[in-house]
This record gives sequence, structure tokens and C-alpha cells, in this order.
Amino acid sequence: MIVKKIEEAIEQKLADFGFDLIGVEYIVGKGGKSRNVLKVFIDKAGGVTIDDCAKASYLIDKDIAEVFNEDAAYFLEVSSPGLDRKLKKMKDFQKAVGKFCKIVLHEKVDGEIVFKGTIISAEDNVITIDIDGERKMIPFSNIKKAKLDFTL
Repeated sequence: MIVKKIEEAIEQKLADFGFDLIGVEYIVGKGGKSRNVLKVFIDKAGGVTIDDCAKASYLIDKDIAEVFNEDAAYFLEVSSPGLDRKLKKMKDFQKAVGKFCKIVLHEKVDGEIVFKGTIISAEDNVITIDIDGERKMIPFSNIKKAKLDFTL
């Protein structure tokens, strides 16, 4: 799991400089001139600027190279996760309290597999969302994927 190793190698260094590591994606190029792409998503209070992305890229470049043993060819891309960011960890949901999201489940809850609503709370491994005035409690372990959603 190269992604996990990279997260472990860079998370604390980013935190030391005021950045939150939101996630890492590694996309393997498909033949020809395609390159492998390593995407690192960061955030910070007040939002992320282009200068922040450049600074973070500089900070983590050597740590990533060490994970790859410096012999892998890849393109490093550091960016903000954007307005419709993915919610992967409990802390992501906790930061998103009060925001509208879309949640897709592994198993149905009340006959539904997809929920759209406002996050009310995220604690004790349960996400509570408000859907048109009705509260739904969703176990974190049942969430297949989730993201902030601005397509009201």
C-alpha cells in the first residue's frame, strides 16, 4: 500500500507547517508517454493558496522520494481538495458539521443506500445528518464514500 506509506511519511511534516493532509491518490499511467501521478490533497484554516501548494510540495518531495526508493518516475501534484471534497475520516466529518453532503453506504439504512443532507454531528463513530428535517444516524463503518455536495 504505497498510499498508506506516503501518508505516514508526510502527514506530520505537513502538520508541523500548518497543513492538514486530506488524502493521497496514486494513479499509474497507462503505457506510452503516460506518467504516474501522485496527488496530495492539503487544507489549512482559511483555505489553500497556490503558494501553499508549492511550499507543501517542496516540504514533502524528499520524503516521498524515500518511500519510492528514488527509482520511481511520477509527477507530484499538490492541491486543495476543493469545495466538493471527499470525506474519508471521522475528523473530516467533524470539520464538515453544518455542511451539506452526499453519503453512499455499503449496506442500506431504512431501505436507502444514498443519503443527501446536512451533517449535524460526527461522534462515537456515528454520523448524524438532517434530511429535510428528519435525522438519520449512520455508522461510520457503513460509509462506502462521502463528499461535500453543493448541487442542491
